[in-house]
Amino acid sequence: MAHNRSEIPHHHERRLLQRLRDAGWVKASKILATPSFIEKLVAKGWIERSIIDGLICYRITDQGLAAKKMPI
Repeated sequence: MAHNRSEIPHHHERRLLQRLRDAGWVKASKILATPSFIEKLVAKGWIERSIIDGLICYRITDQGLAAKKMPI
């Protein structure tokens, strides 16, 4: 059954958080997600953005790790 609680990541959010886990900073071009989807995760505080060598990069935050570990 699907959930409607925004603090619990759904499948696509969990997949992206898993991809970023233990990867450090990942270039935006390597993330297979729409900009609006990424912005939602940034707004939730689950990932953070930085510009490194002129490229936009993302990494998972401690809050994102905790969210990924939440039971469905």
